[in-house]
Amino acid sequence: PRRQELCIHNLKDNKQTGTEEELKKAFMKCAAQEIYFLWIKFKEDKPKEKDGKSQKNEVENELNRGTIPEDFKRQMFYTYGDFKDLFMGKDIGKSVNDALKVKNNIDGIFSKKDDTKRKEWWENNRSHIWQAMVCGLSHHIDEETARKTLTENSTYQYCTVSNKLEEFSSRPQFFRW
Repeated sequence: PRRQELCIHNLKDNKQTGTEEELKKAFMKCAAQEIYFLWIKFKEDKPKEKDGKSQKNEVENELNRGTIPEDFKRQMFYTYGDFKDLFMGKDIGKSVNDALKVKNNIDGIFSKKDDTKRKEWWENNRSHIWQAMVCGLSHHIDEETARKTLTENSTYQYCTVSNKLEEFSSRPQFFRW
């Protein structure tokens, strides 16, 4: 399943999540790493969908031109939603091993009774988390100019995708599966 191996290493380490700023950095690192590895999986799965190597090269070329393939951008939306659910304490797997460690680390900073501060933190940091995801993806592009084309592309800036992204991530996790 899609959510089975979400990269949460930095989030489960309480030495990296002791303050709100450390938590922000941990979320950004995890989101970037998750997208980096998700792209590798995405490329591996592409030949299975079509006629082999040409499909894999096609998506690589698209990314090298500074364009995120639509079906991968959809996966990025799912991932963003998963991180949001994890932060908000709405993750379906929150009582399982590593996810429980993450939940406890976040609960150590934010009160369980008053989620106003938690919501406010997410609103203040969600654009940074999205941008970290785009940045993580850009590390698959060798040429610096092309990498910049992707990270600075207004199409992928949070302010451009925010309405669709927030609407999508507001759906209950169960319905996004």
